[in-house]
Amino acid sequence: MGTCWHLLSNELFSARIPGAPPTEAERSEFTSPRLRKGMLEKEIYPKLGKVIESVLDAAGCEDLRFLATTNRKTNDGNSGRKETFNDAGIYLDTPIARNATTFTAEHRKGSKMSEKELETRLLGLRSWYWMDVPIEVKGTESESAFYFRPKARGMRPEGGKEAEEVLEKTEEEADEEVKAGDGNRDGVEDVGDGIDADEDEDEEDIEDHSEVEDDEDDSEVDGREEDGSDDEDDDGGSQARDADSSMTQAESTDTPQPETVKKHVPPFIKLSGNGGKALGQFIEYMLSVFKYQHRTFCYAVYVCFDMARLLFFDRSGVHVSEPFSWVETTSLLHEFVWKLAKLANAKCFEDMGRDTTANVVDEETRRRFLDEATNAELPSHVREGLEKAAEGNCPLYELEIEYMPPSPEEWFPDEPLPDEPHPSPSAPPAPSSSTSSASPSSSRSRADPPVRKFIVGRPHFSADALVGRCTKGFMAFDVTDENNWVPCFVKDSWRPYVPGRTRPEHLVYERLQRKGMKPEDGIATLICGGDVGGSNAQCTQVQKDLPSKNRPAPRRHYRIAIAEICLPVSEFETFGELSGIIGDALKAHREAWDRAGVLHRDISVGNIMIRVEENGERYGILIDWDLSRLQCELALGAVVPDRTGTWQFRSAMSLKYPWKPYRRSDDIESFIHCYIYLVFCYHPTDAALRETIESLFEGCLIVGGVMIGGNAKRAMLRSGHFDAVVEGNPRLQQLLDNILWHCKTCYERIDFRQMNRLYGPVEDAAQTRSEVSPHPPTKVARAPIKRQFANASGRMQLPTNHLAAHVDVGSSRELESFEMGPFLSNPDYLIELLYAHAQATINIADKAPDQFTTRQHQEVYRAPDPPALRGIDKMSTGGTALSDCTSQDNPIALSHDKVPTTRRLETVGIPSSSSSSKKRAHVEDLTDNLADDEGDDDEEDGSSVVCRSKRIKAAKGKAPKAQSGMAKRR
Repeated sequence: MGTCWHLLSNELFSARIPGAPPTEAERSEFTSPRLRKGMLEKEIYPKLGKVIESVLDAAGCEDLRFLATTNRKTNDGNSGRKETFNDAGIYLDTPIARNATTFTAEHRKGSKMSEKELETRLLGLRSWYWMDVPIEVKGTESESAFYFRPKARGMRPEGGKEAEEVLEKTEEEADEEVKAGDGNRDGVEDVGDGIDADEDEDEEDIEDHSEVEDDEDDSEVDGREEDGSDDEDDDGGSQARDADSSMTQAESTDTPQPETVKKHVPPFIKLSGNGGKALGQFIEYMLSVFKYQHRTFCYAVYVCFDMARLLFFDRSGVHVSEPFSWVETTSLLHEFVWKLAKLANAKCFEDMGRDTTANVVDEETRRRFLDEATNAELPSHVREGLEKAAEGNCPLYELEIEYMPPSPEEWFPDEPLPDEPHPSPSAPPAPSSSTSSASPSSSRSRADPPVRKFIVGRPHFSADALVGRCTKGFMAFDVTDENNWVPCFVKDSWRPYVPGRTRPEHLVYERLQRKGMKPEDGIATLICGGDVGGSNAQCTQVQKDLPSKNRPAPRRHYRIAIAEICLPVSEFETFGELSGIIGDALKAHREAWDRAGVLHRDISVGNIMIRVEENGERYGILIDWDLSRLQCELALGAVVPDRTGTWQFRSAMSLKYPWKPYRRSDDIESFIHCYIYLVFCYHPTDAALRETIESLFEGCLIVGGVMIGGNAKRAMLRSGHFDAVVEGNPRLQQLLDNILWHCKTCYERIDFRQMNRLYGPVEDAAQTRSEVSPHPPTKVARAPIKRQFANASGRMQLPTNHLAAHVDVGSSRELESFEMGPFLSNPDYLIELLYAHAQATINIADKAPDQFTTRQHQEVYRAPDPPALRGIDKMSTGGTALSDCTSQDNPIALSHDKVPTTRRLETVGIPSSSSSSKKRAHVEDLTDNLADDEGDDDEEDGSSVVCRSKRIKAAKGKAPKAQSGMAKRR
């Protein structure tokens, strides 16, 4: 899902920052900057720093400070790449943060800055860990990511003075100071005429509510709120805090709320010229803040010479203020810093966007973490991961996961809701029959702690996304028992909440355990899980301002801990072992379906892991059950076009027919696509790698505003053989050909004309595959892998070429038009093939280095776009402002009384915008107008800025209607 940018009027933006504005007397202690035309960015930073420091001093704040950080970086290992690290910010000023970011005398000696710069700039060491508010400064609008025109399209400021008047006043004051002083004009800076706006710059006029349906691993529920969820009184609509929910206790709870109105406004994000690059860079800054800190939201400041904008980021989108002048002490910037300082003084850290359930540990605890991490009894990959989590002197945090009893709207429809809490996840219940109708066990031990504690360091992985699930994974220690620290894995994410359609992942694990599944069946061992801080404690807010038609579901901060620390499937040693690992994951998938009636629905390379046993044996397990559904929940088709799972590995049928109900065969086919993807990645083939990957795994087209794909996958599956030579590995070649031949028998029974009629007209693209010839076998691995592969089912025999025969006309059950044959409907056939290959070839050293890297010199595969450049290709133009109905007789609790604005209230809009997340996608076709080209998330991606420009021109009839991009899980 792309980032939703929503313009908020300055009055509303100010009202949503908790706290009271400064009084006239308090403002008198603030500083105004002295700016001159043509100032460089590095010259603006000291002026900005003095302004911010003056406000912090006036507020008596000792917990925050401004730092210019262009010169040095900390040694915490996460200062970022030099070219993508911002130059300033408001930093924490706690002892540990000060120790990490202070610019010492030793740093001054090694600095290349002049003595004057060293004296005038508030220098510090840059670090993402301790930055509370990122600040970006641009000297001119031509280099900026946003528009800053004082008079945007005829809009004039309401109250206050325009930037030109303020600057003139500043120059006059400077002249008076010269006359009163020694007359030395050299020390007085000339003041410019405001932003050097390029009036003839091409502005893109984008239609409101434009949208492209993108892939969404949160399924259909994440793109929009479901029935009734737009109602502010129901559970779904009340997830984000109201504008006044964080106000100080001194404010009256009876104060009427502002009446707002959604309006259409001109584009405020500037992608022409250098704007796209600047926006991508700014987004990457914010990605780093969220990656290395534990936050619920984050403010940011964007300055363009004498103008500025404030921004509010959470996991549902971004609020952007109107542009305002910051050169007077009545500015919104001064007020923002004042309120922030007061929140810091009051220790209201949750209102500053910090996750108060994550706290930095002391030095003694840190030393113990390092000692425990180097325990020789731990598996080598666990030791390495834990040591890396703490290297570079990065801070360690103690996290909390609170037990969360199930709620009726998220419980399983085929089980009665328990009257008492569930048993402790750390002590799995005894197995029970999947057909049992008894109420689930509800006896929870009184000795079990309601809150479990974990210590984590640097994230093991973090999704490159600002909105969506934004999953982060941590190698951690469970320290609930202070005397027994246990290594484990903690997953932190922002799950969508739609009553009746979503449920937390730990409830699925508990169900699997109740139905008798154990870790040896290929699932992870649940420790605990729950919404952070308790149900509805930490939720997103921005979505409440977005248009109800395209409003994303609210999100809740969620954590789950599992006992196993696994290896990614890419760490397989041979393709024989890979076959066994995929077979293990398939067995887990089968057991979940047969015993618990659960379908995973997000089979991907990232969700198949390798569990290493104490004896060194390695098995495959299936993780991430948060998108799963029950069999009884699959009866109906998609409410909106289905976007479940990871685009690259979804079945051809689910990609090509997004209205088709999701079925078990879609998951089984996804396992095949995972295997084929890993073959291309880790085995030499004669395929044109870039072309093959883009068409087979990332191909997409847009029809009727819906993103679809799967043409290349369907052509491959219908061909019955693998259309690439697996060089020097005839057994692997034969395995792939066998699998695809069996898939062909399943696809031959599908009536695609009927599918087009029922689930959407899609014009088939003719695709062919060529025959391949085997090559000699390769050598034996040096260290033989010892493992036996049990038969998947003693009663199962592989089908022969008569499998593709007719449908059983004697069956009394009416077959669905998309129902597959036995091979894709029952995983036992595929498990048999994989295990047979594993048994025969597990010790054949046939894995090669990553081909995407090895063959880069052939220019066969394009490198991924930088994370910051994804999802910024489409912006809409809706907005929220105070309603014209607001009058003097209806007072509103607005704390922004004296801040000058640049537009009249009655003309200010506040926009929402989702941008589609497509990365490096190969476009197969385009048959519809691209005016509706907004998209939706998760995990994960985007397209380049150039692509956006082409799409906009195409919508205007100025260019061919072609699109590039990829849909990927966030």
